[in-house]
Amino acid sequence: MDKPLNILALSFFPSFLPSSSGGELGLYGLLNALSRDHNVVLLSSAEVAEAAPVTHRHNLRFKEIRVPKEARFHAIWAKHADAAAHADISNVCVAKLGETVTALHEIYLEYYDWADVIMHDSPYALTYDLFLGMDSKVRFYNSQNVEQYFVRSQYPAEAEGGLYDYVDELERKLLRNADVVGACSTEDMTAFEADLRPSAERCIVYRAIDQERVEKEPRSGGPLRVVFGGSKHPPNTEAAHFIIETLAPQFPDVQFDIFGSCLAAGTYGTNLTAHGFVSDEKRHELLLHAHVALNPIRSGSGVNLKILESAAYGLAIISTAFGLRGTALTASVVSAGRPRTSRVSGPRTP
Repeated sequence: MDKPLNILALSFFPSFLPSSSGGELGLYGLLNALSRDHNVVLLSSAEVAEAAPVTHRHNLRFKEIRVPKEARFHAIWAKHADAAAHADISNVCVAKLGETVTALHEIYLEYYDWADVIMHDSPYALTYDLFLGMDSKVRFYNSQNVEQYFVRSQYPAEAEGGLYDYVDELERKLLRNADVVGACSTEDMTAFEADLRPSAERCIVYRAIDQERVEKEPRSGGPLRVVFGGSKHPPNTEAAHFIIETLAPQFPDVQFDIFGSCLAAGTYGTNLTAHGFVSDEKRHELLLHAHVALNPIRSGSGVNLKILESAAYGLAIISTAFGLRGTALTASVVSAGRPRTSRVSGPRTP
């Protein structure tokens, strides 16, 4: 076996376990897998606090240093309040915070000589990679989205306040300096091509999660239970409303459960409950008692890793073909129609 590499990963959010988002699931899953053969240190931006960095050891070869944000993060957030009214802007605020000296820069310098590879999951920690473009260290961009598309799906033009151009330039700079670029799909890689250096290695990285299969007791009786989960991301919100407006009324005998910030908590009709943001215990309960996972996603970029979590629970999955992009899952039956004309088949009785 070749000598293990020392991988320094930079992230604008921590890798919590259990994970509360697809981003956290993907970040932990990849770094944990890499740590089987290599040494991994993750530097992540944590909450705003006057506190010392906290080291969390995920395993013997994978440790994370969570670095609190400086208080001026709040002033940056306030400057972009119009955009924040529509979606989370912590990613951009972390990037802008890195334009001045922070504790995360200092820890980066401590590990810089140690690192063989510097890895980015997004462009938002790019301002902390002080020697990008000036050294010979390998840079790996393990992209989660095409950020130029993602930022436009998050903030309307009248509220973006310069964030479109800012994120576009961050992403272009990372693509122009990356030695290896991983994309979630061929479509995402095509979107990157104009900015990639000719010598950059390109690869499609199928996403995975590090989770054991959950054994479920067979259940009989009660309604068929269908579940969907997602963050407050426009494609997820669109999917949630499709379930409310189209699927739930067409299948009154099916119980639909939606969790996550994609939909405000409440009861919608007689057979759909939105649970809002839920604890790990509640999410486990919903997945444990569900029969089917829905994924009616039609737009966006990146990967819906919650669909892999559903597979780990042994759920049947009904998804658009688009919703399976970036995973190794394949569909046996796919409807190519738009969500408003899609149909799902209910259980048949003899």
